[in-house]
Order: sequence, then structure tokens, then C-alpha cells
Amino acid sequence: MFDEGADFRHRAQKLQAMVKGSGNQIDWCHEPVLCGHRRMRFYNAKLQRDIAAPISATPTIIRRAGVIVASDDGYVRFFDPMLSKAYWEHRLNAGVYASLVVDDDREAVIVVTTKGEAVVFGYKGDIRWQADVGVPVFATPALSPGADVLAIAGFHHQAIGFSLATGERLYQSDLPPPWGKAFGALAAFRNPYASPVITDGGMAIHCSGHSVVALDRDGARCWVTELPADIKASPVLLESLAKVFVTDVSGRVTAVSLHTGDVLDQRDLGGKVTASPALSQGIIAFGRSNGRVIALSAKSHEVAWTSEFGAPRDYSSFTTTPSGDFVATAQSGNAICLCAQTGAFLWESSQVLGLADHAPPMNITPVVGGARHMFCGSYDGNLYQFSFPDKIRGPHAD
Repeated sequence: MFDEGADFRHRAQKLQAMVKGSGNQIDWCHEPVLCGHRRMRFYNAKLQRDIAAPISATPTIIRRAGVIVASDDGYVRFFDPMLSKAYWEHRLNAGVYASLVVDDDREAVIVVTTKGEAVVFGYKGDIRWQADVGVPVFATPALSPGADVLAIAGFHHQAIGFSLATGERLYQSDLPPPWGKAFGALAAFRNPYASPVITDGGMAIHCSGHSVVALDRDGARCWVTELPADIKASPVLLESLAKVFVTDVSGRVTAVSLHTGDVLDQRDLGGKVTASPALSQGIIAFGRSNGRVIALSAKSHEVAWTSEFGAPRDYSSFTTTPSGDFVATAQSGNAICLCAQTGAFLWESSQVLGLADHAPPMNITPVVGGARHMFCGSYDGNLYQFSFPDKIRGPHAD
């Protein structure tokens, strides 16, 4: 196991308030059933009718109490597990694309809008602090509770650090732009898309343009490493092995030294990569845009297994189940689970409900955990809750 000290975009501990001792009796390797469904709607005064409120951000699970969801209409809501009622709601200044992340030590959830408003909510809906980031944010923030740092990557090539406890701005640093900016690329300002990762000591690793940049807790540069092509996928940090794994759009994965930024190894994945990888049980799963998955050993960098399907949709990511297997919303719009050790297919979700005007495909990365749940959503405003069964116990089980 090499997961201690690991960080990646949709690491399970970021996406939920952990339930101690929970999940041991749940069969996370069995296909879950759809038990809760809610359509997120927003009343448009100009059109004088309700329209769908897309869900672009992965929600966060709060133990057995329910799920906190942010939608593109700017609402943040805390629903019960079956999505039947809302405990509280707040309206922010814009929609939310970056996934919600949990600071479980402080019982708080961090939400950042596409207009750059950062808000920290307590689990009961109280606002702990809010701050103006200053630039649009689409990348999921990274947090280091021990170092009291919230690291944010914002458009216009900005890295911003805040105190998790108080919201005090610790730094704002310029990041390298994409190479296309020099030629007037129209979307060059929409960088970075990659989410940062962060060490226990507060060093943040940002991927911007075709560069990997390490910033210390005060925002000072520790090192910069340039890769062959622009980076859209978020990196994987493995602090116990002092390595960072980064994939670029040319399909190469590069292992970089955490301490110096030196390139340790480089492997060709054979296709474009814009989805973010994940780490589990010493294996890193990478998804190509054509749907293929290539899994490498975090220690040796050798191919552990491959799968012809199951890669995340573009710009989404892999995450993990409580049992450590890889889950992603595939190009089909269904969540697919692959065994972390072998790549074997375990299950695929279904959202077919037979409802009028209902498109079943999902778009975002799911979150799996809590009591027995998986939550996911779509750009059509559909929010889904799935339940996993108990493990089958034999006649002589304790």
C-alpha cells in the first residue's frame, strides 16, 4: 500500500466527512441501485418558467446525514440521503464548477464559484468565512489542514493561498501561461483547469500551461518543471515516495521528484489525456480520451493492467470506493467501477427511470461513501443517489 500521504483531485477523503468504522459490511463491489432522484430547477423570470440547473461540481457526503450539492444557478444545498428534503440552502454569486471539498477537522465544506467567491460553510449551514479570490475558479481546491492552507488555482494563470481557519490571504502568485497565449489563443486565459495537490506541510503543486510548479506555504517557488505539452489533467502526489505524476495532452505521464522537480521517468500512454488520474493500493489509473484505461505501478512505473473501457469523461476524473476500487463516469454517462488490482470490471450504474424529458447520462465524477451511498449528477440538472447492498454473509459467518 502506497496511499499514505497521497493526494489527487478526487481523493475520497476530500469529498466526504469520513464515517469511522463504517462500510466494512457494505458490498462496494456490487452494482448499486438508484434509490433517490431530484431535478434541480431554477425559475427564470425573463422566460417565466423553470429551467434545469446543471450540476457541474462533484458533491460532498456528510457522514450519514446526507449530501451537500452545488449547482450552476449558484445554490448550495444540504439534502438528506434520499434527496427528499433540504436541511439548508444558500445562494452564492455564481455557479459552481469546482468540486466541493471537506475540511473534516473543522467540520466545514469549501465552495468556490466560477466568479471567484470562496465560501466555507459549517455542516449546519453557518458561514465560517468568505473571500474574493479575484479570478474565476474551475479547478477543485486542495487543502492541507495541518499546515492551515487552502490552495486554489484560478483562471488567468493564478495560484492563491488562504488560511483554512480564518480566510486570510497567504499569497497570490503568477503561474506560467499556456504556450498559445503568445499567439493570441482565445481560450488561453482559461488556465489552469488542473486542480492542485498539496503536501502535509503545505507545499502546493500546480499544473499550468505545460509547466509543473511547486509553491511553498508562503507562495514562493520551490521549483518549476516544463513538460512537452499542455496539462489539463490534475496531478497525483505520492508524498511517501516523494513523487508527483503528471499527464499532458500528448499522452505522456511524467514522474517528477517532489523535492527538486527533476524528471524521474516518462511513459507514453498512447493517446490524449484530459481526465484526472487516481491512486489506490499502489496503482495509478489513467484514462485516455478514447475510453481506454492504463494503470501503472506507483513504485516501478510499469504497466499493471489495462482496460479497453472505463476511462472518465473528458475533464472529469477517477475516484475510489471505500474498498479501494476505481470509479469514474465514463463516456456512456454511466458510472463504471474497475478493480484496482486487476482492472476487472465490477459494475456499471443505470439511471433509466422511464420519466418524460429525462436524459439518463451523468457528466461529473461521482462520490462514493457515507453509510452506503453514491451521489452523482448531470448537466441536465439531474441529481442521483445510489445505494449499495450489505455483504452476503455465509451460514458460519461471525
